[in-house]
Order: sequence, then C-alpha cells, then structure tokens
Amino acid sequence: MLGSVIVPNPVKQGYIFQGWELGADTYDKNDPDTKFVGTDLVLGIGTVGALNLSAKWEASPNTKYTVKHLLQDVEGDGYTEDESLREEMSGTTGADTAAAAKSLTGFTAQPFEQVKIAADGTAVVEIKYNRNTYTVTYKVTGEHFAADPYGTPQTDVRYGAALTLIPDNMAKAGYEWSGWSGLPATMPAGDV
Repeated sequence: MLGSVIVPNPVKQGYIFQGWELGADTYDKNDPDTKFVGTDLVLGIGTVGALNLSAKWEASPNTKYTVKHLLQDVEGDGYTEDESLREEMSGTTGADTAAAAKSLTGFTAQPFEQVKIAADGTAVVEIKYNRNTYTVTYKVTGEHFAADPYGTPQTDVRYGAALTLIPDNMAKAGYEWSGWSGLPATMPAGDV
C-alpha cells in the first residue's frame, strides 16, 4: 500500500499474538474493522509522529512439557528413567502441568509436584516410583514333611531383584533329596 507502514505481527514462543494497543486504541487482528493486511497492522497516510504500540498476548493452550517416569533401581537408592513411559504433553503457558502417576506392577508412585509450564516448552515433571518389597520363604513339602518354613525367610526383596536358590541340600534317612523348585529368576509382584 502506497504511503502506508505495515507493522508485522511479532512472535513470542508459548504465546498467541492478539493485536496491538496504542494508548486507549486497540488494534485487534480478529476485528474486521481494523486495517490489517493478512495479519499485519497497516498504518495509513496521515499517521504522524512516534507511535508506541504494545503487543497483546494470550498464553498458548498448546505449550509442550515432558513427564518422566523414574523407577527405583533394583539395588541402591538411585532411580532410572523408563524412556518407554515418557510422555510429551501440552497445556497453557504459565499454568500448572497436569501430570499423573501411572499404575505400574511392582511399584508405588511417590508424591510429586506439578510445575509451571514454561513458554519455551522445557518444563519437566519427574515422577519417581519405589519398588515394592516381598518375602521369599522356602518350604519342604511332601507326604512325610510339614509344610513349615525352612530357614529364615528372605524379607524386603525388591520387585525385579534376581533370585537364587539357597544351597542347602536336605538329608533324611530313607529319602532322596530332589532339590528346591518353584523359584522364579526375578522377584515377582508378590511373596514366593
């Protein structure tokens, strides 16, 4: 447009441009009576002097954030992210995230806090899960044996921990020891 100045719309990550303000005047990009070319404000002939335009912004409702689910290690106090559980979510810039713990077999989610959604999409919520613990009890079974526990039960065995049979070989006159059986390779989500 001859004799006009086009003021392009600004871009601000995590926000949606709503229009320009000049004092009491509002130039709304969605108002059909405002002079826009495409989405840019047009200041026509007769506009003189310095103008101090202020951009109006609305928080974007589609700003990305990440939710990481960290599982307690089998040994020690550390946690490791299970990347297959990672979630890419979205919400409104500046609002709290809406992360939720998952129901995972053998784990208990720990309390966690929501965070503010960063305009640049870098907000991260970390949810930690402790491994549940169970007990391993050995029993001697058979027609002539009581099914009472043998030895001291192994307690507080974390879910997923490697299990090995105890080395005890039973001896009883007139019987042949066939060995221990029924122990899984790793601790299941329940006592064994």
